[in-house]
Amino acid sequence: MTGAIFINAPFRQRKPYGAFFRLGFSMILVLIMHFFPLQAQTTSSDPLYRYSVAYFGNNLWNPGVKLGMEYTWKVKNATDHVPNLKRSLQKEWVPGASIGFYLDPGSHAGLFSNAGIGYRRTNGNDRTRYASLNPAGIYRSFLTETYAYDDQGNIERVTLPGNFYYAPAFSIGIGKFTGPDLQSGWFTHLTITTLIPYNHWIMPLINLEVGIMFGKRGGTQ
Repeated sequence: MTGAIFINAPFRQRKPYGAFFRLGFSMILVLIMHFFPLQAQTTSSDPLYRYSVAYFGNNLWNPGVKLGMEYTWKVKNATDHVPNLKRSLQKEWVPGASIGFYLDPGSHAGLFSNAGIGYRRTNGNDRTRYASLNPAGIYRSFLTETYAYDDQGNIERVTLPGNFYYAPAFSIGIGKFTGPDLQSGWFTHLTITTLIPYNHWIMPLINLEVGIMFGKRGGTQ
């Protein structure tokens, strides 16, 4: 059983924390139902949807992939006044959701999903600053091969060992648009995710994201 986890006690798999799980799932549904149907209400212009794919480094080095989607909910154009210079700015509020996974070799794998709202500021050179708060988050860990004693004292393999956690997240980052109409570009984000409760406490995860995004405008039909 090299590399396996062995529990020298009657095994009782930890049940998901139902209240946290239901809270996160409910918040994701509320965000999706509240924000995304606004597409049909847009009259001045079609909403811009952006999709992203990124390398996701859990604790900076454990490799993973993250897929995301956002859309421009509110857009404001402004001018930044600096000495002897005027620079155009675009400020966006962008609700979004994502799903991803990572692998910690020899220890565990993680599958997660979250949703929230972001703020992006784009200057005249199409360079961006970004921040997001994702209060709706769910995380599922999957442990490596795990064995335990059953009630009769026999050794048995545990099926899908691991736990659910409520996992809100906060991100900050930079990037640059390279396509027309601010539709596509690259980005890098630093994301802090908290697993609640983790051994009756909180476990922060520091994650690095480097990826690309591409956009498409949706119609109102």
